[in-house]
Parts: sequence; C-alpha cells; structure tokens
Amino acid sequence: MKPILYSQNLSRINDVKINLSYCQKLIQNAVIEFSKIAPVTVSEIQGLFNDLRVTQIDRLEELIKNKLVEGKEGNISGLQLDKERLKELIVLPDLTGIIAALDKFSLLIESETITAPDVIYWTYYSIDKNNKVKIAADALEVLTKSFRAYAETPEEKQRLADVLKLCDALTDFKATNPGIDPGSICNNKLIEFGNGQFLPNPYFIVKGLI
Repeated sequence: MKPILYSQNLSRINDVKINLSYCQKLIQNAVIEFSKIAPVTVSEIQGLFNDLRVTQIDRLEELIKNKLVEGKEGNISGLQLDKERLKELIVLPDLTGIIAALDKFSLLIESETITAPDVIYWTYYSIDKNNKVKIAADALEVLTKSFRAYAETPEEKQRLADVLKLCDALTDFKATNPGIDPGSICNNKLIEFGNGQFLPNPYFIVKGLI
C-alpha cells in the first residue's frame, strides 16, 4: 500500500519553489550572455565561483580561451601552434555582460523572498538545444522530501488513524475556544499545531512513543 502523507511544511516547500525559479532566471541570464561568445554548460557556470559565490575572473578568462581555441590547433603561416600557444595569442572579447550576470549570483535571493534557502541546486538544472534552462521534473519532490511526513508501515498507519481522531477533536475544540494557546496542548511528542489545525507529530507516528 502507498505511504500516507499526513504532514507537510508548506512554507518551507514554497521557499524551495521560489529558490528553484529564481536561480533558473539567474542561470538563464548567464547562458544568454555566454551565447554571444560561446555555448556553456551548467557545470561550467558553477565552476566559475568560489565557495562564497564570488566570480573568479581568472577561471572565466581561462574558460573563454579554451572555448575559442577548441578545435583550432594547427598550422598557421607555416607555424605549428598547439592549444596552449593559441591561448597565449588570443585577445579576449568583452566579458562585461557575462561578469555582470555572474555577479548577481553572490546575493542570491531578493529581500521579498529572504526566507528561501541561500543555495543553488545546480544538479537539477540543464540547458536544452535552444539554450533554455530547464528544471528537472523531480527537483521539487526530491528537495522537499524532508519537509513531508508519511506513514509507511502498517503500525505507523494505525497510529496515524488513531491520533487523527484526537487531532480533529482538538481542532474543533480550538475553533470554539480561540483563546486557547495551542502550545499548552502540544507540549508533547504526540501532536503539533500548524496551519490552524492540530496535526500528528511524526515522532509519535514513527516511534509510537511520547
């Protein structure tokens, strides 16, 4: 039988959703700027930052040089030039557009979405043949798994069925007694309060203990 979803932190899930969408736009802007010079991959963009997501200009210049000389080793006017020699001769194009796009990654989330996680889930993005940045279909489900609670075993499902009766009764009680502090009722590992209702505590569902 399928696991039964009985609790989810909708606020945290929405934060991840905001993050995925916001970072998709950042990566897309970078891809657009790169496409004016050469194609780029998500992993190549990721590699242009240090641990604080500050753009490393030397890495960017090296990447651009590699892309510009790719497949161009050969004989020019009788001179045999390998890749490294060609890179020394290259005059880099204007990189200000790329740098401006990359610098936006350092301050990840705008103030109105400040609760969204300050991290980029790089492996869940890809670039299609039309240079459009895509989010993996399973990204939200995988990244928010820890924000959802399921009853999986027969024992967990039975405990869930039992405690849901209590939760429903307490939610009705709270509705007719709005002055009651939910914290005075939820000071245990049996139930918790969220989104205006009493909910099963995952600790009890999994452990059967309070």
